[in-house]
Amino acid sequence: MYLTPRIDPNLIPDDEREGARYIEQNLQGLQSLTVQFKSALALFHSTKVLHKSEIDNLPKIPDFPDDMSEWGVVSKRHRAEMEAYQARLRMFSDWLRFAARQGAMLTYSFSMISQKMNGTLGKCPIMLSKVDLDAKKRAQKILESNFPQIASIRLSAAHPREIGSTPRDHEKHSIKGGHSDRVISSSSPQLLIEGSLLIEDHRLVYTSSISGRAVSFELSETSYKHLVDAQLEFWNAFSPLEDQFWRDTRLSEKWSF
Repeated sequence: MYLTPRIDPNLIPDDEREGARYIEQNLQGLQSLTVQFKSALALFHSTKVLHKSEIDNLPKIPDFPDDMSEWGVVSKRHRAEMEAYQARLRMFSDWLRFAARQGAMLTYSFSMISQKMNGTLGKCPIMLSKVDLDAKKRAQKILESNFPQIASIRLSAAHPREIGSTPRDHEKHSIKGGHSDRVISSSSPQLLIEGSLLIEDHRLVYTSSISGRAVSFELSETSYKHLVDAQLEFWNAFSPLEDQFWRDTRLSEKWSF
């Protein structure tokens, strides 16, 4: 964790200081969410290794024993090994899905906090007049251009298995007229996608159908970098409001996101 911007109370009127405290908390919150996103990414990478290793260790089909009277014991042992193998694969798949869902929810929270800061600034005209609006706009553009579907995918990520839990929800969220992508290809007249995963070397793509269309979220080093870039631009936006000594101290740190 690193030092976050701290607003100099001498630069704003008394009636805006409460708003400034919330801005500071939100800037700290952006950093916390970014760090948690990196943890979700680490879970993906470590689980991917375990998942691949497990796939490579499929229990071998046993040879027929010399004494066929022992086949029942051999067969039963193999079934138990296969059940344990399949249970481990399901667990690793669950971990991957958890990592993707968590990354999506963290990104959504990041976006929402940025909107909350906009609301606070709207009530603090003096503070708003000192904010670097260009840096703030760059931060917003990073989020909007790289996570355009985050509000939609958040519904599936935060409420798994709910999008098709009633006939009405199933009808609302299903894709009509067939669908085809790198993971799913279906000519079904009504297709509901609930947390489909595409696992590649450097990214994990989580897809669901929301309001009749497929929406996706990518958990990767690239998406992590986008969050870091947005975070730093938000920090730059409020740097004109910092005490000079604090700002110099903060910027003297070695960044290693």
